[in-house]
Amino acid sequence: MARTLFEPESNEAQAARAAATTRRGDRYVPYVYSGDLVPTIQAAQVTERPLLLRGDPGSGKSTLARDVALVLGHRYYEQTVTSRMQARDLLYQFDAVRRLGDTAAERDHGEWRYVTPGRLWWAFDPDSARSRGGPPSDTPLVDPSWGAGSGKGAVLLVDEIDKADPDVPNDLLIALGEGRFHVDELDREITRGADREVLVFVTTNEERDLPQAFLRRCIVLNLEPPKDTALQAIVHQHVPEASEATVAKIMREFARLAKLAGDKGARRPGTAELLDAVRACHEMGMTADDPRLAIVLQATVWKQSSLPKQDG
Repeated sequence: MARTLFEPESNEAQAARAAATTRRGDRYVPYVYSGDLVPTIQAAQVTERPLLLRGDPGSGKSTLARDVALVLGHRYYEQTVTSRMQARDLLYQFDAVRRLGDTAAERDHGEWRYVTPGRLWWAFDPDSARSRGGPPSDTPLVDPSWGAGSGKGAVLLVDEIDKADPDVPNDLLIALGEGRFHVDELDREITRGADREVLVFVTTNEERDLPQAFLRRCIVLNLEPPKDTALQAIVHQHVPEASEATVAKIMREFARLAKLAGDKGARRPGTAELLDAVRACHEMGMTADDPRLAIVLQATVWKQSSLPKQDG
């Protein structure tokens, strides 16, 4: 399959970001790439393996998947995992209760009418998903993807898979590894087209160990906390109007609090929490010496009993 390797700094990528908006219609904020991100994403493309993203909450795992979809010109799908989710929910759902009621009432609408395609079905074959795997319909289902991609490929985010039952990752091995799954009620195989690229991102917050069989079939990327220079670039991308002096004060406090949290064995605050603090202080018109800044840092970054004072 001919594919375009992921290049976030290409002219095409820059043009796509310039034309993009978020779901709220705001200015789209590009992801700041550093370290091993780009070659690891390219490796996942070439091997056609799921890309498992490890990192603390707020480290940018979800936003990375959206930016990759935009750069590649792919449609973007996402599935947030819950403790009640089963592997088949990602493939499709079948309304057996409604089907039983129609059978009792001697109504026969066709099995496909009781099927709801899951996100992986949409990513693999959106044409058959629109018709629920049945004949072409005058009222097709609406594609649940986000983005302005051409539809020739897809990026699927399976977010927080560690919240699911331990059997769920292993139950997805064939679908993710071989690009196919079977819809039992329709006796139909759903397959990823030979010329269709589907890049699957799977995130974990390490709340539960993942099965070794699943890990062996993934490309793994550990998202480390960004260094000072990368953090500054991220803040500038998201809140370019913020006062440099105020941002510098917030970043010094953020670094101090992150170190204290690490020393205590607590979870370190993430990039998302830093951005919350900067946005709040900017929108509230704070200067670097504003007494309210400590209150905002307590609420957005520290989130514990009281904000520790600086030594001296």
